[in-house]
Amino acid sequence: MNGETLRTPGRLPLLGARLLLCGLPLGLVGLTASGCDSADGYKAGGVVQIYVTPSESLQFPATKVGNDADVEVTIASQGKKDLVVSKLALEPASTHFRIVPTTAFDPASDLPLTLEPGLERSFTVRYSPQPGEELTAVELVIGSNDRVLPELRLPLEVQSFRPQLERTPSLLTWGYDDPRPTNLGCDEIRGRQSFTVRNGGSGELFLSGYPLAGKGLPEGEQAADHFSVCPPASWNLPLRTTDSQQWDVVFHPQTAGQKSATLTLQSDGGSATVELIGGGEGRSSLEVNPLVLAWPELQEGQSGVKTLELVNTGSIPIDVTLIRVEPSIKRQFYSLDGATFQPAEDDASGKLSQSIPKNGSARLEVTYSARQPVAVQATLEIYHSASTPTSPVLVALEGNSATPQLLVDPPQVLFSGTGLGASQSRTLLVRNGGSAVLEISKIDIGPDGEALGAENFSCGPGDCSASLAPGEFESFTVTYTRPADAVQLEDRACANVHSNDPALQPAKCVSLYAKNLEGNTRPVGVITTDPENTTVDVGTPVSLSCADSTDVDDGQTISRCDWLLTYWPAGSRATLSATTGDPATPVTLTPDAAGTYRVALVVTDSSAVQFVSQEVAVEINAR
Repeated sequence: MNGETLRTPGRLPLLGARLLLCGLPLGLVGLTASGCDSADGYKAGGVVQIYVTPSESLQFPATKVGNDADVEVTIASQGKKDLVVSKLALEPASTHFRIVPTTAFDPASDLPLTLEPGLERSFTVRYSPQPGEELTAVELVIGSNDRVLPELRLPLEVQSFRPQLERTPSLLTWGYDDPRPTNLGCDEIRGRQSFTVRNGGSGELFLSGYPLAGKGLPEGEQAADHFSVCPPASWNLPLRTTDSQQWDVVFHPQTAGQKSATLTLQSDGGSATVELIGGGEGRSSLEVNPLVLAWPELQEGQSGVKTLELVNTGSIPIDVTLIRVEPSIKRQFYSLDGATFQPAEDDASGKLSQSIPKNGSARLEVTYSARQPVAVQATLEIYHSASTPTSPVLVALEGNSATPQLLVDPPQVLFSGTGLGASQSRTLLVRNGGSAVLEISKIDIGPDGEALGAENFSCGPGDCSASLAPGEFESFTVTYTRPADAVQLEDRACANVHSNDPALQPAKCVSLYAKNLEGNTRPVGVITTDPENTTVDVGTPVSLSCADSTDVDDGQTISRCDWLLTYWPAGSRATLSATTGDPATPVTLTPDAAGTYRVALVVTDSSAVQFVSQEVAVEINAR
């Protein structure tokens, strides 16, 4: 009886309405028409008439084992004489069906049952499906004294379980999406849509499969390359009536172009399809790292190589069409000398014949040659076919060649009051304030213009050569020897410092000056400061005065004061407010960087004898 309605054929389907037999040829019906004398079809004195509901069959719904389904049956007397019901049975007997009595009527004990005209009795037929037993055809049989219908047979019909597969919606669409570098299937988060599977029938629904087939895909591509069907974990368990499940579909295009597929849901309640349509848009993205290439310090003549990484994070190849350096006159920069990218053989402008595949990368080497000890800046332009970023990609190039810097303290060496045949020595401090090794090849003494007396000066020890790393210093001694038979009172010369400082070529001249006067005692220089404590904050002015300087010779006075800034911290640009003045006018120094500053004083008396020594130098410490 699975899937069918049980019913006995060949029975008259009319129980609730009487056949009007009177006046018809009896041979047509095969019945005796007794009691049909009157025009209304009934004999005088009345007839027996049975009326049963339901009139055609007993309909039972689909019922699971362990459950019951009841149909109430009513027998009514609608004639003019008493109706006598003598039989009430289920034929053939079945374990699935039984007659259930009511308080008013028990067929097992109340038969025969007499019903006066207008009366009725009801009872229940119960369906209780039994496990493992076949359901056969069964009829309810009612026997009575109704001569027209002495025996009524009503078939018992049971509706079988019929699941029905329903799905909503029947079409899932996606807009254009970037092709994925990898297929993550149902683990993919984006590109996910859902549809619902529902059992719209009366029996349990069993899903048996969900094949996915591509439609119009390029050769070599499968629907599973672009779509992943993600059923719930319980998809293969029975789905009860009106229950539903949510299914997900992920669109993860692997290539560009429109993608279509059909998902077929298979079940014992029929099949249904879900159409899948999405588009894979071919995009490419170029990542260049780093965007700044810097060569902080190279010695002149040296070269350095830096590497750029070019990565294609998109789904289609990227053509790198041109690489060049702007401004092109800065030839310290040149590129395309690596193994990964080579310029086209017939084009020296930097056009390339190679592309970067999807998910691929390439390396570009850029070389900086420090041909001059100067800073150079330029831009590397990378022209490409990628969707992003905008072409060209700009890479900043910064070349800062390491250079030495020659600093000499003091910038002028003074000798005064040297007697005939006597000597005086001064210290010359040479320091490297640059970022490369300072090579001092020699210090030689030469004329200072047309002035005389260079032969009276010398430098030691040796040829006064040195090699100084950045920040290092060296002391040299400059000696002045006045000849015993000297006639002139002034001697001048240049101590020429030869080094590799590119800004001081061929040499730096340090002025040497000797001023002599026989019979005149050297004056005494004195420096006073305001504030008296010379440790001050950066930006605090310090006033320096030579007013306390004296001339020990009778009748001699200090006529002039000369100031020299002989030492300052790296990076300072501070200067004295004046370098020459009368003793009554102080000068000012305002430190602009933390460190030590050294100021020297040269005093001149009325006889023009000059004097300078360590005793007349002052240090200012800025913090």
